[in-house]
Amino acid sequence: MAGDALQNIGLSALLSYQRALQVTSHNIANASTPGYSRQSVSLASVQGQVLPVGSLGAGVSVSQIRRSFDQLLYTQLIDTNSGLAQSRVMSNLTELLDNYLGADGFDLSTSINQLSASLDGLATDPTSTAARTQVLSDARALVDRFNVLNSRLEDVRTDVNGTLQAQTREINQLTEQIADLNVRISQRPASDAQPLDLLDQRDEAVRRLSELVDISVVQVDGNVLNVTLSNGQNLVVGGDTIPLTTAPSQYDPRELVVALDTPAGPQRISNFLAGGELAGTISFLRDVLTPTQNEIGRIAMGFANSFNEQHIRGLDLNGNLGTDFFNVATPEILPASTNSNLLTDTTSVSIDDFSQLTGDEYQLDFDGATWSLTNITQGTSVALVPSGPDFLADGLRISVDPGAAAGDSYRVRPTRAGARRLDLLITEPSQIAAAGALSVSPAATNTGSGSASSVQVLDPTDPTLLNPVNITFDSPTTFHVNGGPSQAYTPGADIVVGPWQIQISGAPVTGDSFDITSNVGAEGNSDNALALSVVDRLEALEGGTLSASDLYRGLISSIGVQGRSFQAATEIQTSLVEDLNNRMSEVQGVNLDEEALNLQMYQQAYTAAAEIFRVSNEVFQTLLASVR
Repeated sequence: MAGDALQNIGLSALLSYQRALQVTSHNIANASTPGYSRQSVSLASVQGQVLPVGSLGAGVSVSQIRRSFDQLLYTQLIDTNSGLAQSRVMSNLTELLDNYLGADGFDLSTSINQLSASLDGLATDPTSTAARTQVLSDARALVDRFNVLNSRLEDVRTDVNGTLQAQTREINQLTEQIADLNVRISQRPASDAQPLDLLDQRDEAVRRLSELVDISVVQVDGNVLNVTLSNGQNLVVGGDTIPLTTAPSQYDPRELVVALDTPAGPQRISNFLAGGELAGTISFLRDVLTPTQNEIGRIAMGFANSFNEQHIRGLDLNGNLGTDFFNVATPEILPASTNSNLLTDTTSVSIDDFSQLTGDEYQLDFDGATWSLTNITQGTSVALVPSGPDFLADGLRISVDPGAAAGDSYRVRPTRAGARRLDLLITEPSQIAAAGALSVSPAATNTGSGSASSVQVLDPTDPTLLNPVNITFDSPTTFHVNGGPSQAYTPGADIVVGPWQIQISGAPVTGDSFDITSNVGAEGNSDNALALSVVDRLEALEGGTLSASDLYRGLISSIGVQGRSFQAATEIQTSLVEDLNNRMSEVQGVNLDEEALNLQMYQQAYTAAAEIFRVSNEVFQTLLASVR
């Protein structure tokens, strides 16, 4: 009896310490395994026989194997991971974009300044073929720089779309893994024992998922986790998943949106995602890359339009009025794929006022009776002002299709194609309109102090523009044109004659006259070249308050500010996540020194327990000998 009792105690000790050694060894083996939680053995004495003098113990047993885990810290980590991942993605991508725009090969300011300098050079020698060729060369270089920069931004968009697809694939892999682990964990035997390693694997998958997308996690019966997006959409329900997919935008198949892949078809959710790498990628596309590309397009269109407007006011070497120097892109309007009249649609958009043009994008909708316009960049409604059969809004003229049906919708991109479609229309040096169209000459007999240096063309399309005109003052406050009726004159005010105007400084007196004549044949005139050289500084955009160069400098500054803001947010979030990871590591991390001590302790206990068998055997042999 005594031998049996001793053997049972020894056996329980051997088995218990063997399991303790196994758990300790398991900890050591997984010291570097991501997401592994240190496991520990709880031992409990086994109640034996109760005697009048007390109770005799019956050995030891493993009461529990548990993992070191803090659910509160883990939940905080899950919540914080999403914010850090989003900030880091936006910081890295914005820094990349900032580097592109500031690189020597893409800096627009350099090319604009070089064109201005070559026009200054042309103004000093307007008949020089070499100077004119240099102007064309620098204009081509500017066009190429706009084109290449836009192409590079499109490459960035393509790369980021690829990242978006990779992120959705990884999210689907993780949700499938979580669902599979849910099933395996819920299928454990009906005991209190937990599959600790499976729990660790699932927690690690959830942690990684929280870096990709902002999620909420709810534990239900059977230790099963359900995972939802921040907007409440299910991703994992028990052993089932609702996968994500990337689908073409209904307006532009080249652009991707994130959607839930439901039996009823893709359910777009891009606008509802908040947090995680996926939301950071979408936010970069929507809030940084697209506005940047639109703004560069607006700069290209604004500069080219201002240049054209000045160029057509001059004369070229052939005595012809200037023509458009650059091709200016027209706004894009993209019908939704669900529109009723895709094959016959005539809805179009043009620019009515460049000074009111923005870099924003719009959505045009028809409800069957009324058209409405929404600035989707700002999230605001825009008034449509009737203008004949068309509408005016934010510098745009919108011509709608009379055959549109209720529910028809359009995406309007006024400037996205501005840099891509910019091109040079002038091909010959002689076609550069460097001379002013008109010149003014005071009569030799003038006795007053009135003078005028140049004539400003108002309407270069007027067929009477180059007709000679004589202005004679009937008195210091009146004048007549080509012998016509007398008109009132205010000293210093503009005198408008048909398609041009002139300002006379000083004080003309009675009888003074000025002849305004065509510059045809005056090849040495450079008035228009001088005017073209400062077009980049002409405040023709943003309501007449900013020039193309101003907009470009503002764009570079804005991206830099955004980048620093994202970087600051990343640093703050990184600090929070590092603190939580450190605290989690203190709870669940494996300390190899501590495990080595445990290993030694359990090994000694195991060896001692083996001695119980030797003693038990001797006692048993003694008992046998005593009864022989």
